[in-house]
Amino acid sequence: GGEAAPGGIGGMSGVSGPWETLTSGAPPAGGPKKAAEPTGRRLPSAGPVPRGAWGIRMGLRYVKGLSREQGRRAEALRERGSPAVSVDDFAALSGLDMGAMKALALAGAFASLADNRRSQLWHALGVEGPGMALEAVDADSAAAGSAGAGSGSADAWVFSPPDPLDFTPLSRAEEVTWDYSSSLHSTRGHPVEGLRDELRRQGLPDSEEVRRMEDGSECRYAGVVICRQRPGTANGVIFLTLEDEAGFVNLVVWERVYRENRHLILSLTLLGVEGRIQSKEGTVHLIVERCFTPSVALEPAGLSSRDFH
Repeated sequence: GGEAAPGGIGGMSGVSGPWETLTSGAPPAGGPKKAAEPTGRRLPSAGPVPRGAWGIRMGLRYVKGLSREQGRRAEALRERGSPAVSVDDFAALSGLDMGAMKALALAGAFASLADNRRSQLWHALGVEGPGMALEAVDADSAAAGSAGAGSGSADAWVFSPPDPLDFTPLSRAEEVTWDYSSSLHSTRGHPVEGLRDELRRQGLPDSEEVRRMEDGSECRYAGVVICRQRPGTANGVIFLTLEDEAGFVNLVVWERVYRENRHLILSLTLLGVEGRIQSKEGTVHLIVERCFTPSVALEPAGLSSRDFH
């Protein structure tokens, strides 16, 4: 959860920060865990920050398709005090190629340079494409046209982008899906959160509601598969963990049910299940009797489960 830290690399917000680090300014409940946590610090903000507010900055190492050297170059531009006022400026000043720019745009790293994420991607894909030729201009012209891009040098390179297009903004659910596809996480929300209205119309509760159900209750539920386990000592029983924006639901799948639903259990990211609640001394399991494919407009993408045998 939480919001991405504003004011990232070279004017970027979203995924930002040093290559190796993930910084968190708020210690977890029960005090800091020194072995697991890097040093926390307050993060810069583009606007007023409530007293005591903290944020999380995700390192560029989490961006799929971005090399260490490319991440260093992006950081160096920030450290020099980047004058970039657009995605095109950033490409020209950093010298990053289309692949690196695409990776950053997909991860939402240019949010402070372009509001529309599809527009960010459009400009990133044009770095080595037609209509994006570089033009040499003197420092005064660069300063006037690119907010000081050429200051301190005899000449500078700026982009001549194609005419802007009017892209439809991403929905919240699409933004989260793009985040997971590009960096395997999201600071904007959980992949199931944007599907909640659709799931509720199908009578599917969230995990918090499931945990409150009484022992023996019938239950239909859908969540993202995050773990599949088939211990050799469990006589063919499969244990699954499904997750949504409210928490986890632990499933028990008997061998017969697994055989009948094997394809869905192994292939679906968003899995629907039907069964009965087993609740004893505060421990809740859903004993699965049948699996199904939930009907949603946008299935979560970019997610993977941890499977053990």
